[in-house]
Amino acid sequence: MGGMVGIQQELCLNNRYEKPACQLCRLHCPQGCIHGDLQIDLKRCDDCGLCLSACPAEAIGGAAYSGESLDALMKSAESPLFFSCCRQDSQSGWPCLGFLDARLLLASVYSGPEEDRQVVVDDRACARCKPAVAAYVQELLRDVGEMLRAAGKTPLIHGEAVGTVKRREKQVSRRSFFTGMIGEALHVVREIAGNNTCCEALPRQALFARHAGPFSLSGPISTKFFFGIAISDACRACGLCTRICPRQAITVQDQGQILEFYHLPQNCTGCGVCAAHCPQGALSLGPAPALAKYHVATRPLPRCIRCGSLYQPVGKQVLCLECLWKETCD
Repeated sequence: MGGMVGIQQELCLNNRYEKPACQLCRLHCPQGCIHGDLQIDLKRCDDCGLCLSACPAEAIGGAAYSGESLDALMKSAESPLFFSCCRQDSQSGWPCLGFLDARLLLASVYSGPEEDRQVVVDDRACARCKPAVAAYVQELLRDVGEMLRAAGKTPLIHGEAVGTVKRREKQVSRRSFFTGMIGEALHVVREIAGNNTCCEALPRQALFARHAGPFSLSGPISTKFFFGIAISDACRACGLCTRICPRQAITVQDQGQILEFYHLPQNCTGCGVCAAHCPQGALSLGPAPALAKYHVATRPLPRCIRCGSLYQPVGKQVLCLECLWKETCD
C-alpha cells in the first residue's frame, strides 16, 4: 500500500518566490516518488516522512502525521514520551520516524514539567526497515543529544537502551477504537482517490515556539539542523533580507550611518530565500554558530554617486531616491 503525503502548492517556496528553486523534498526522498513538477507518486511513497522533515516551508503534510496529535502529546503529562513507528509498536500512530526533526524533539523535552521531560525514540528496527531513515535519525539523535547535554536537560533514550524503559500501557476506549477504524478507512479512500492536496502540513515551527520557547544555547555548536547566516563586505545595506525572510529570522538595527544585522537560528529554517534574492550575493547560509540571537555584521550605508549623501539602496541602485527622481524627470 502506498503512502498518503501531499504538497500544499501555495506554501511551497517554488511557488511563492522567484529564485529559490528548492528541491529538498526530492533530494531526501529515498523512493524517488516526487516528480520535477512536485507531484507525488503515491503508489511509490512508503510514508517514511523524510520529505516532511526536509521541507523548510512546512508545505508537505501526511495523513498519518497530525500536528494536533503532536500538540496534545506535548501538552500531556506523559513521561517518558515515546516516539516509535506503528510497524513495531501497536500503540503508535506514526508510520515512520523520518518526520522527526530537531525542533520536534526539543519541543517534546521542553514541554515537560519544569521544561524537562524524558523522551524515548525507538529506532531499533530502522536500519532493517528503511536504511535512509535510520541514517537520518541517528544523525538527528546525536546532534539533539549534544544540544540537550549542553543545556543540562535529560538525555534522549534510543537504540538498545529503549529495551530497558518500562512503558505504561494505554487504555483504548470504545470510542477511540472506532475513531481509529474510521481514520484508517478515510486514509484508504484518500489514497485511492490519489489526492495530493488533502494533507495538512505539520506545524513544527509553531510547536517549537509554543513548547520550547525558552530553549537557547549561547556557546558554539556543531549541527546541521539549525542554520546561521554570514554577510560579506559586498553587502550594501539594502535590508532586503530582513523584509523577505519568511520567518523573520533576520533583523536590523538602524544606527544612522550604519546598519547592524542580527540573526535568530531558532526562527530560521534554512530555506535560502534570503541568500537567493540578495542583489549583491553577499549573504550565505551555514551551520548556526549558536542557538541564540547573535550579531552577524555591521555594514555602512552607501553614498549616492551623484550628491554624496548617505542612503539605503533598493537592489543595486547607486543613486539616492532624490537624485534618482531628478534623473527620471530629466
